Amino acid sequence: MGLSLRYNVSMQLIRMANEFTGDEIFMKKELVIPFTTGMVYKDIKPETEEQRRKICIDMLNKLFLERNRSNQRDYSAEARYYLEVTDYNLDKALAEYEADMKFEEQQKAQKTTKGRKHK
Repeated sequence: MGLSLRYNVSMQLIRMANEFTGDEIFMKKELVIPFTTGMVYKDIKPETEEQRRKICIDMLNKLFLERNRSNQRDYSAEARYYLEVTDYNLDKALAEYEADMKFEEQQKAQKTTKGRKHK
């Protein structure tokens, strides 16, 4: 799911582009990532755990930037936090982040509702 989110392309298309039918697409050293514009991007598998973690942080940082569209220009610290608490599982880190954002929205809504009742 991480590649699908990172490149905004379905896992089915990634599998088709790499002539792969299973779920273990990360077994390949290089992956072809098709874009709907016809462009192709080769994603190279990291050789070390440190490289993999940096790629995960970069991916999540970009995703946070896209979703938040705020003046903040870097979410690396937030990305690192969510990845560390999920042992660098990108899908779990994203789920944790989304759960936290939902909780924050609920808290804001409750404060707004309480503010109206006291007036």
